[in-house]
Parts: sequence; C-alpha cells; structure tokens
Amino acid sequence: MDQEVEEVSFLPGEAILNKKAVYEPTKGQRFRQVVCSKGWAICILMSMGTAMIAIAVIAAFARPGSTLPQEPCSNQQAPESSGHSAADLHPGYDKPQTYIATNGEPFPWKDLRLPGTVVPESYSIFLHANISQSYFKGRVEMVLEVVSDTNFIVFHTQDLNISDLSLYEVLDHRLEFSKTRLQVRQELEYPRNDQYYVRLDSTIRAKTRLELHVNFRGSLESVSKMKGFYKSEYTVKGETRYMASTQFEATSARNAFPCFDEPQLKAKFKMSIVRNKEHITLFNTPLKGSTPYGEGLVQDEYEESVKMSTYLVAFVICDFKNMSKTTEDGVEVRLFAPEDKIYMGEFALNASVTVLNYYNSFFGIPYPLPKQDLIAIPNFAAGAMENWGLITYRDTSILYDPAISTEGTKKWVTIVVAHELAHQWFGNLVTMKWWNDLWLNEGFASYVERIGADQVDKEFHMIDSFMEPFSGSMYLDSLATSHPIEVEVLDPSEVDAAFDKISYDKGGSLIRMLQSVIGEADFKNGLTSYLRKHEYGNAETKDLWDAFEEASNLDAGLKVSVVMDTWTKQMGYPVVTVVREKGKLLLTQERFLIMNVSHNHSVSSYKSPYNYKWYIPFTYSTSANPSRQSLVWMMKDSASVDLPNDSVAWIKGNVGSYGYYRVNYDKEGWQAIIKQLRTDHTVFAVTDRVGLISDAFSLARAGLIDYTVPLEMTKYLINETDYFVWEEALSHIYFLESQLKLQEEFDLLKSFLLGLAKPLIDKLGWENSGTHLTKKLRASMITLAIFFYF
Repeated sequence: MDQEVEEVSFLPGEAILNKKAVYEPTKGQRFRQVVCSKGWAICILMSMGTAMIAIAVIAAFARPGSTLPQEPCSNQQAPESSGHSAADLHPGYDKPQTYIATNGEPFPWKDLRLPGTVVPESYSIFLHANISQSYFKGRVEMVLEVVSDTNFIVFHTQDLNISDLSLYEVLDHRLEFSKTRLQVRQELEYPRNDQYYVRLDSTIRAKTRLELHVNFRGSLESVSKMKGFYKSEYTVKGETRYMASTQFEATSARNAFPCFDEPQLKAKFKMSIVRNKEHITLFNTPLKGSTPYGEGLVQDEYEESVKMSTYLVAFVICDFKNMSKTTEDGVEVRLFAPEDKIYMGEFALNASVTVLNYYNSFFGIPYPLPKQDLIAIPNFAAGAMENWGLITYRDTSILYDPAISTEGTKKWVTIVVAHELAHQWFGNLVTMKWWNDLWLNEGFASYVERIGADQVDKEFHMIDSFMEPFSGSMYLDSLATSHPIEVEVLDPSEVDAAFDKISYDKGGSLIRMLQSVIGEADFKNGLTSYLRKHEYGNAETKDLWDAFEEASNLDAGLKVSVVMDTWTKQMGYPVVTVVREKGKLLLTQERFLIMNVSHNHSVSSYKSPYNYKWYIPFTYSTSANPSRQSLVWMMKDSASVDLPNDSVAWIKGNVGSYGYYRVNYDKEGWQAIIKQLRTDHTVFAVTDRVGLISDAFSLARAGLIDYTVPLEMTKYLINETDYFVWEEALSHIYFLESQLKLQEEFDLLKSFLLGLAKPLIDKLGWENSGTHLTKKLRASMITLAIFFYF
C-alpha cells in the first residue's frame, strides 16, 4: 500500500520515521503533476527497474561501520541519586559513564534525570545572535523554587560556554533589589549527560525562592544536525541569505540556553532578542515592543508565555514576509516564508484557520493563546514541530502552489497542519510527564489529524484514508520483532529509537478503536475533562484512561485502563476466529504472527505480561441487518454469541475495521462473504472492504487459510472503483508477484490481474482529470498495467 507516514510531530525526518510522504516534493524543487504517454511511461518504469537493481547490488556488498572506542571506567559513586544510573540506561552502549567533570574532578550527580529538589518557575532570556559570524551569546535569569532542602543545583547545558554564574535568594519577589547573593562553592560540567552542577556554601531550605543568572555563548554552525539553535541558508532570486531558527524536541533546548530541560518541569518564558534592522524575530508569544540596540540593531521584547515545557520553546530570526488571517474567536494566524515563496502559503493559512475553528469545538476548550504563527524553514530535519504558538515546518510540508504542486502535496500539507494544531491542546496544553508517554501524544494526533483535515477538503476522504496507516502498522506489528507502544524510556536519547510507526500509527489506531467503543459524545466529554483537569500541567497515560472511564460506561463492568493496558503494554494483536455452529457464533482469540518464529529463540523470548491475550471489543453485523452493529466483549478468552436468525447468510466481524485485530472465518463463512462481495460489494463500507482484503491475504500469508480464499475474493474487484480498496489489494498482489516471479504460475497471475483491472483502466483512461482519488487510482492502475504487461 502507498503508505503515508503521518507521525508528524515531532516529525522526525529521514533519520527515523521518514515522515515525508512518497508524493512529497523534494526540498527546494517544484514539480508539476506529470501526465505522460504510454510509451514514455513504459520507458520510465524500465529505467527505474534498472536503477533499483543497481542499488540493490551496491547495498548487498555494503559493510557496517566500526564501533566507537571505549572510555575508561570509573568506580565513583554518587552521594545522591534518584536511581536512574546512566550506565544502566544504555544497554549495549560501549561508552561507560566516567562521571568525571571537564576539570578532571568527580561529578557528584550520577543520574540522567535532574534531582527534583529545585524546579523552575520562570525564565527571562536575552539573546544576541551574530548570524554572519555563526555564533550567539546571551543571558538567562531563572526563578527557581526549592522543593526540598538541598545544597546543590543541577541543570542542563549542551555545547555552551558558561560564564558569570551567580545565585541569589529572593526575599521578596515584588521588589527588584530584595535579594541576597549566595556563595557558590563549586561548579562542574559533565557533557556526557549535558549537566552542570552548582554546589552552595550552605543548605537552602524548602520553599525558598532563588534566582540563577547565567551568561552563555554558543555556535550556530549546527545545520548538519538541525537541532538546538542553528543557522540556515537559502536563496532568493539568486541571492544567498541566512536565518536562524530552533528545533528543541526532545532535548535540545539546552543547546540554546541553560535550562531544566525535562518535559514535566514547565515554566513561563520571557524573551528578548537582538536583531539587525533588516530582520524580524518570532517567539511563542506576541511582540511586546522594540527598542534600538546599538548601531543598526534592534532589541525585540516578547510577552511572557504561559507555563510550558522547554522543548516547546521556539524563536526565529529571519527576513521572511507573512500573510495573516483571523479565526472566529479572534486569534491571529500568520504564515511566514521567504518573500519569493510567500504566495505559496495561502492554502496552509486558510487550512489552519479552518482547523483551529473546528478544534475549538472538538476539544471543548478555546485555543489558549492570542496568536498562532506558522513558518516555513528551508533546513529542517523534521516534517514539522508543534512549538506552542510558533509551529515550525519543513518548507515542503507547508508551501503549496496550486499552479504547479501535485494533489499529493496539497493533501500532505493539510495533514501536517491538522496534526500540529491538534498538539496545541494535546501535548502543549497538557504535556506528558516523561517521554515514555510520547506515544500517546503522537498516536492521538495521528488519529485526530484525519478528523481535522477532513474539515478542509472532503475530496480527500480523510476518514477512509486512515486505513493506510492502520494497515501499515498491522503488518509491522505482526512481526516478532515488533515492540509494545508503551515502553520505558529512561534516557531521552532513546526517544527517537523507541517511537516509530508502531507507536504513531498503532497508537492512532487504538485511540480510534476506543472512540468507536465508547462513542463520539463520551469520547469528546472525556477528552475535554482530561484537558481541563491537567491544563498547563503534565499527565500520564493512565490520567487519560481515567478521564474516559469517568465519561463513559463500558459493558460488563470493564474499566478503560484495564482494557487498554492489554493493547499498549504488550506487542502484537490478536486474530479472532469466528465459527458458526448450531445457532451460535463461537469466538476464539490467539496472537497473530505473519510467520512462525517458535524455532528462533532470540526473537520469541519476549514475554507478554498478559500472555498475549486481549480484552477485545468484537463487533459484527449480519446479512439480516447489515447496518446494525452488535458488540461482544472477549475477556482475554473465548466467547459465544446466539444468532437470532438461522437464515443469516453471512457474518462480518470487526465492523468498519475499527478494531485493532484480524478476523478469520470457517470455510462457509468466507464463501458467504465472497458471494456477497460478488453480488453487491457496496453492502460493506469501504473500510470493511479494505479490512476483508487485508485479513484474507494476511491470514493466507501466515498459513492460517488457503490462498484460494483471497484470490477468490479478488474476483469481485472487476466491479471495484475505490482507491483505498485497490491499494490494499495491490500491496498484497505485488507481494505474490515477488514470490512467483520465477514460477510458472506467474503468467497465470498476470493474466488474472490484468483481466480484473482492464475495465477500470479503460474507464479511467490516460487524461489527468477527475478528483484527487481518481487521479491516484489512475496512477496505480497504469502502474499495474505496465508492471504486469512486461
């Protein structure tokens, strides 16, 4: 299937999730949607095939790189720690912790997490960036609260030169000079953990308020990493220009200013930025005022922010132009881009206003900030980042030119915009306490993005299109090498490795399944309750389950958290087998694996805390009343259901494919469904038809049914015209092609498929016309015809 990977925020770039959809334009280029002749299409496809073979040969002879040299070990023990030994947090990591500071002295704090004895209340940041010389300098003043008695402070800094550190006890925060300077006995830096240790002359008592002042200097030359505060290069009409922008998730705010860089340590932020007169600056909040700052320079001062996590802070220095529009609630939405590309932002700007207006109702809480900026960054590793009030985008994820951009680009921009705006509530207003709950943020946004995007353009059929990430995640999750989406993350550096399509797309699928079970009204009520209870604070996954539990009433006395834990804390998913016997439906469950790995201990040794059993909300409909849906709970076991009518011709399980499980039937059950598809396939919704094809081919591939079942089913495709159904079928057909390529049965498969596709190919023709899905279907069918013709 043509997978569109929508885990957009934080949208890792090619490094992990390759968040760019297959149809997204290459950075810096602009394409027309190409319409070519049959001859050209054939030549292009044959050339691509040759190139792919060459690449495969090169890859086959590639060799992995060597490992890094080890550092010497240290037996130093920390006097105080919360128990997260950094050495324990890197399984297999070949660089043991030394806990030796840069000056050669022992570093006392031996934990990747900060102590928690001191927490930030607010930051006042002054920043002066010299973009032409690629460095920045600044000063941060942190107001801190002492939670428990301590004689030391630990904060984060990364690749910054620290100077002039001073600490004050605040006697009266209302009076500027009512504070006493404290004696600092020791300063130590440990770059391995990005930590800076400050030991005091005496113990500070709980509830004391402190001010920590730090001067710092850093480099802007980190564009290759595109994290922290970095410099970008771009051209306008042949002229090279420069800008500076930020990307902080997960742990790069510390690269721009000293801070307490953990998501639960929320604080308020004030920002002052010095710029050249020809530049502008942007921050999370509205501009408060500007004043001259030396010759040719201006200092911009910004309003104080609401409480938020450090990874959501953002600032930009550039010479971009903007366009703006206002929401129904009076929120100003501005889109920034280089002056020669600003006209390409109109679609995203209008889409943002539409989605913001809708989300105000969906979340039950008005957008909480006075403005929302969106900016196209020329050099950006992610697809986009949901910084509160200042969303940063890779330029190809927000710029759309209706004269030359493809329909795929338009859809991608819509999805990314909807995803990032969903985070303004779910992730920003309420933030996870720690990175192990990042899956919930991203899974939620990966589902809600479709609902938001559907408000922009109905032609995309965004709700049905969720079947693409749904099917993709089910395939990956059927492998023995999958992982639970709820995993322990002790080291923030593990975030990128831990969260992939399983976490994003399976997470979205589970949220979708839960909504279908408790109903849309209870889902929205629970969501609003969760956001109001934890607004401007932090929460855990269980807090969301509890909110849905209070807002809904599951059958059989079940609790939402009990049900959902079986889906999030163990990897994989079940297949439910439906057998019809003497007026009853007998339902059994077992874990579904695409291949048997019992012989391979290394991949089968993972032990599930629930023994691979699930609380399954099994839904079904029958031929007696296709529009009526029934629900039965499978309590980590089998179940049986009485059939009210013996004359029922077929039973279809997992109505609408909302459940994250597969369904198998006995021989008669499959034949009845196939007969209905060939008689009138529209009795089943598009999502049902996609699910049936996915289940049949996957079960055959796993050896649970014979391949004659899915191949018999595909005969109905001669009457099918839906893009999503055909894409699902083709994804499995191309797998069969790869297995039969050198077999004598391959010619039979070719003839079979071309016979099914010919009526649709003839109907669609070669002219680039019709709706978005019609164009995509035409491209798929032409590809199929060329592929199987030769």
